[in-house]
Amino acid sequence: MKKILIVLFGVLVFQGSVWADAKCNAGDPYAQECHAQGLSACWDMTAHPSYPAQSNPWVVGEAVLQNDKMKDCRQVCAINDTCWQEKWLDDAAYGDALAGDLSCVVAGNQIKLHTLLFADWNTANYRIGKAACK
Repeated sequence: MKKILIVLFGVLVFQGSVWADAKCNAGDPYAQECHAQGLSACWDMTAHPSYPAQSNPWVVGEAVLQNDKMKDCRQVCAINDTCWQEKWLDDAAYGDALAGDLSCVVAGNQIKLHTLLFADWNTANYRIGKAACK
């Protein structure tokens, strides 16, 4: 019984150390743990000044515009590592499903990312501008 308790304690300590390594401070890469904490995601304009980005631009932080209204949509983009590649709506190469099939909640309504969130973000600069970090 003592060995089982020691092993169980060791597993719990190890698991705790894995969670402790996940950083969710402002400016850190956005991870699943950050989403679980309800933190907002934004586009890091310093490292990724243009669209499409060269790599995942989503970090922990508040967006300049519509932070609360579009928070869930940015979180969906961030945790799915999408919305930053060229043709991300069209190409299933960026994940198991088409990124355009992903949904988020805006003003209490479930929407597809491509229908509302990006319908009014026609130019790349405007698209980034709404999601850019403060």
